[in-house]
Amino acid sequence: MELELNVRRYLTYAPEGSASVENNFRPEEKAIHLRAEETALILVDCWDDHYIDTHLARAKAIVDEVLAPATKLCREVGILVVHAPGVGVAPRMAEWMENPEDWDRDHPEPDWPPSEFLERTGSHAELKLSYTKLVDDWIDYAHNRMLTMRELGPEPGDVAVADGSQLHALLRKRRILHLLYAGFATNWCVPNKDYGMRAMATRGYNVVLLRDATTAVETRDTVATELMKNVAITTAEMMTGFSSTCAELRRACGTARSASRASAQR
Repeated sequence: MELELNVRRYLTYAPEGSASVENNFRPEEKAIHLRAEETALILVDCWDDHYIDTHLARAKAIVDEVLAPATKLCREVGILVVHAPGVGVAPRMAEWMENPEDWDRDHPEPDWPPSEFLERTGSHAELKLSYTKLVDDWIDYAHNRMLTMRELGPEPGDVAVADGSQLHALLRKRRILHLLYAGFATNWCVPNKDYGMRAMATRGYNVVLLRDATTAVETRDTVATELMKNVAITTAEMMTGFSSTCAELRRACGTARSASRASAQR
């Protein structure tokens, strides 16, 4: 099943012929094409507990209203659901991979993602971003939590990973190229963990943040407007990859299902 997903980037350059000033920077929307079997939903640090009560309340509301239904939909259309809750949580999950050291044995070749995908050429040209290279430093927060939110699973067929190396090995084994990111927090763990957006973008994967399936850790001055979340989303659109929404994912899946049914009936 191929999905046509509308995504957004924030362009940090002015249109041709315009002054190169920040007032001329702008968001840009486009459609990209993802095969379901080459796509994974990465659930980052969806813990059932947090020391910040207000952050946890927002996260639980997002899971109930948006993320749990989107996770269920991903399973139905063949998008792999990957739980990435950190080294202290993943081994406690029922779907923990039993021999992570052996994940690469079926695919011993080192080149994954393949060179054409890394270079965003050929059929992958639509994924090319507006810059050539980024040097990003991130902090790996070592938070351990006992559980993830039960509304998200795990369900049979899901996978849990403890770190970025295991995630990369899993994606190589499953031949996955596109990563849909959701979870908490937009300005802490989602971009900065070694299984987060920046790390996996540096490895060459196409990353898409689901902006309605996340919330940030806010300050006393920003909590009312969620400014930190909005800034984090725009920063991801500027520096790391694309963004989209769970609502758009539902639309794309519905369109793909209808096309598949019509093709089967012909």
